[in-house]
Amino acid sequence: MERLPNYPPKKTTSPLQLTALLAAAGLFFAWERAYFLLAFAALFLLSRRKYLFLLPLGVAFLYGHFIFPPPGIPPLQRETKVLRARLETPLEEASFSKRGKVRLLPTGEKAVFYFPRRLSLSPGQVFEAEVRLKSPRSALNPFAPDFSRLKRARGIKWIGSVKKILRLGPIREVNPLSALRERLFSFAKGLSPPARGLFEALVLGSKRNLPEPLKETFSRLGIFHFLAISGLHLALLLGLVSLLLKGIFWCWPRPLLALTFKQWLILAATPPLLLYAYLSGPTPSALRALLMFLLWGGALLFLRELSGFDLLALTVLLILLWQPEAVGSYSFRLSVSAVWALFLFKEKAGPFLAKGRGLSRYLKEGLGYAAAASLATLPWLLALKGYASPWAPLTNLLALPVFGFFVLPLELAAALLAPFKEEFAASLAEKAALVTNLPPLDLPQLTPPFPLGASLIVLFLPFSLAILKGKKGLKWGIPASLALGTFFSVTYGSLSYILVLDVGEGSAALAKVEGHRALLFDAGPRWGRFDAARLVVLPTLKKLSLSPSTVVISHFQADHAGGLETLREEYPEMAVLSPQSPENALRGKSWRLFLFRAPGFRSPNEASLVSLLEISGIRVLFPGDIGKKRERLLLKEEISADVLILPHHGARGSSSYPFLKKVSPKLALSSARSVKHPAPQTLRRLAKLEIPHASTKEHGAASVFWEGKRLWLCLEDERRKRPLLLRALWPYLKVGCHPLPAAPQDAY
Repeated sequence: MERLPNYPPKKTTSPLQLTALLAAAGLFFAWERAYFLLAFAALFLLSRRKYLFLLPLGVAFLYGHFIFPPPGIPPLQRETKVLRARLETPLEEASFSKRGKVRLLPTGEKAVFYFPRRLSLSPGQVFEAEVRLKSPRSALNPFAPDFSRLKRARGIKWIGSVKKILRLGPIREVNPLSALRERLFSFAKGLSPPARGLFEALVLGSKRNLPEPLKETFSRLGIFHFLAISGLHLALLLGLVSLLLKGIFWCWPRPLLALTFKQWLILAATPPLLLYAYLSGPTPSALRALLMFLLWGGALLFLRELSGFDLLALTVLLILLWQPEAVGSYSFRLSVSAVWALFLFKEKAGPFLAKGRGLSRYLKEGLGYAAAASLATLPWLLALKGYASPWAPLTNLLALPVFGFFVLPLELAAALLAPFKEEFAASLAEKAALVTNLPPLDLPQLTPPFPLGASLIVLFLPFSLAILKGKKGLKWGIPASLALGTFFSVTYGSLSYILVLDVGEGSAALAKVEGHRALLFDAGPRWGRFDAARLVVLPTLKKLSLSPSTVVISHFQADHAGGLETLREEYPEMAVLSPQSPENALRGKSWRLFLFRAPGFRSPNEASLVSLLEISGIRVLFPGDIGKKRERLLLKEEISADVLILPHHGARGSSSYPFLKKVSPKLALSSARSVKHPAPQTLRRLAKLEIPHASTKEHGAASVFWEGKRLWLCLEDERRKRPLLLRALWPYLKVGCHPLPAAPQDAY
């Protein structure tokens, strides 16, 4: 029996919760430029006469506004330098190289370097190398997270590609945990691909080698978080220690005379939890969970109670004091939202659920807690992936005992035994990987009914009114939300636009036609592990509530057709048009598509399938990777267009003067990321002909809207500089857009 204190534990006060909430909100508003939400929060505090709490809200907002890097694309800096640096982490396998975090010497700046695969370096190794540097840059597409901005906020100034090592220096500051991580990474290479990916994910915090089908299956089941080390895994480890300790005290209860069971649990669990958290990288989510455990345990050791919302509030406050940029991390947002929902559910429904026993109680509590966490994390999951699994409550209920009593114990045992009994450890890791033998599942998912920003506004409107007016606000908020949702749905059905996606050095564009249908032009590149269709095209389609009826593949090279297989897996009914297809034209309610082939060319670039889309009187030309030879052939066709996607990403061997004059576009767009695209020669020709140009390399995704014959160009980097509410209402509002000068013939 536990020994209880002789007096009631002291509780912290509720102002801590409100202070932490407002500090987090202020930083979040600064990160997202959510000025309307800032005003809403300030008015709410004033209406409740909580004037003092305006201070943490305002100070946090101003501090975040000052320290956070601005949204958008940083200046494109590319240079080759000879640098001296120290490797901070073990090298991990990337698509065509090895990847590791380094610290530049003597400045101390952080960077991520990509090394040749043949190279072997250990953490702490000092080296001098010739490095090609560039600024961190992630794909900027509508409603997509900007991961490079978070890297810059965390001090990672450069991404470098090591051309050659000039000199190796001594290994300094050898960290035993880094050496152990390197040893375990080496051990993992000898496992089968599924076992390696699972071992590295659950022990070392690296998901780079998880098979894509496994990640997709777990994501659709709503249990992907089981593959990312977080508070869940530390809680499972704590549960294992608790079971072991209960077994010991069942046989030998004498130690309970000195300390309570929970105090012994804290003392026994702290070393393995510390080891596990730091062995994982440490991952930010593991560190957050570890901090929460240490705060709870430290308070309990001194017979004070710190739990529930007070514990979460203090944890969040300390994290944001240490790393204010954490508010930009979706991992932080997901974990805080999930834990908050669990505490709220326990407070509201815990007494009712505690009435049951055994299996029935586990089922009720498990489903309830999982449903609460799923609802709380829904907005962030939609923003990350464009969909969320409705099956999460049930699948989490089933997965928890499997991972808690089978997978995680086997993986941790394999990690402990790997340095001594490698064969036995490998057999344990392979047994744990049996959980990956799940068949591909095509389960329906929750997706936004219209563009993501508007969908979230409709979702949050009743809750916002309820915060201000209580039950009366909720009563009015639900019908208002339904009316607003109907308006958004009807308006979006009649809206048309062109969107050139930011997919790096490659090509993928979409045209929204009637209803929620879209035409795709090329499928994006696929280089090694980078699949633009999976990472960019599919999430964007889902966030924009679009379903592609047809994809036009200009030619079968990796930068244009690499993502086709992924798209066909997701949309098996989608028609595919290519240079080998017999069709010459397609027609819809408000659009026509004309296709131009040239089978006589040997070069796949010159033989690209050229597409001319006419939609609502606007013509857009998609020429693929054609060069000047094919352009001369096209001069015989009627290819005039309002918008031209530059051939071959704007390469100097295309976009000739005769071709540009024949097309006579009001706007030229290029999809590229390479240094040589678009070429200076091409840009000079466009400038001489006074054709406006925008590139995904400089602006991210570019979209085109029209009113009659008047064109509007919307650039993603400009949209991201606008306040959150305005950004959320794109494409209903032309945010980050400017009108193009009308041609003389269009003025009448």
